[in-house]
Amino acid sequence: MRVGTEGMNQPKKSKAKKSQSPEEKTDFLFPPLRNGIDYLSSVVDLLTKHETEQDPRNLKYVVLHLQAAVEVLLKSRLQLEHWSLVFKDSNKAKRESYNSGNFQSVTPDEAVRRLIEIVGIKISDDERKELTYLVNSRNALQHWGHVDSVNALEARAAKVLDFLIWFIDEDLYPKLEGEVSNAVAQELDEIREGLNQIQRFVKERLERLEPQLQTVPGSRVHCPDCENFSLIVSDTVDKCYFCPQEWDLHRLVERYAEFSCGYSIHTLVSEGERDPRHACFECGQDTLVLDVVVDELDNKTNMCFACVETFRDVEYCGGCGDLVPVTDGHPWCQSCYNHYMS
Repeated sequence: MRVGTEGMNQPKKSKAKKSQSPEEKTDFLFPPLRNGIDYLSSVVDLLTKHETEQDPRNLKYVVLHLQAAVEVLLKSRLQLEHWSLVFKDSNKAKRESYNSGNFQSVTPDEAVRRLIEIVGIKISDDERKELTYLVNSRNALQHWGHVDSVNALEARAAKVLDFLIWFIDEDLYPKLEGEVSNAVAQELDEIREGLNQIQRFVKERLERLEPQLQTVPGSRVHCPDCENFSLIVSDTVDKCYFCPQEWDLHRLVERYAEFSCGYSIHTLVSEGERDPRHACFECGQDTLVLDVVVDELDNKTNMCFACVETFRDVEYCGGCGDLVPVTDGHPWCQSCYNHYMS
């Protein structure tokens, strides 16, 4: 991606002309920031337009433009800290390459890491998960095609928009001055107004669904797609009423496990971590997930998505390392316990 190239190839100014308008300055913040805000305006317009037109093409560009806004705005803040931080390998950064825009820039995930660990910006784990999910959705859409629920996409886009507006307010806008500051403030006000409208759509849908959700039999959990507390899991069907969609059992377990931990199962396993899907002690299927929020927002338990049984006390066996229910305070599977006792 070419970063900060706007305004950098203008004819050289006479040395006698020392004052420049904001548009003529070749600083490293203004062009990418305005580009990022333009992407955000496009996202709000497309989401609002979709409410009346119901055209899936609008949502395709929501994903593409929102992800572009994320990249541009995160890198804008890295530029503000130091121009070398936008290079994929900052140790090999060259000012000439930066000025020309001819370099390989940092990935969105790495940009977030640098903002947290180098710049000191507080980005929560949930916000980080949303940004990662957006990047993955964009990559899938761009290269392989992407299937998603319309309502889920709208809800998650609203969360990323909310984060980005906060990010601009706290970490980018205070650095602006004069006419540039006034122009950005006006654009942000329009984006906030559009975001409020989108969030109101989501809230109204959830309020309409609530009476129905309270009567459907099964366990109520967060949907890994839209992240609303609107997915009913039963031993016959798993359905999110907000999206709305019915889930294949094993796809649901995979997505929920990834939603809970914030990483793909492939990434976890390849890095030597445990697969977050476990064999159920009741039905034997690999559909048991730890720390599932069930029925009440503050009530975490360990649940099998196949037989919908829950298990409070579980530990990894001190012998073989498999997940087992704790019996009499001893975290051992029967086989290891028998071997230990013998």
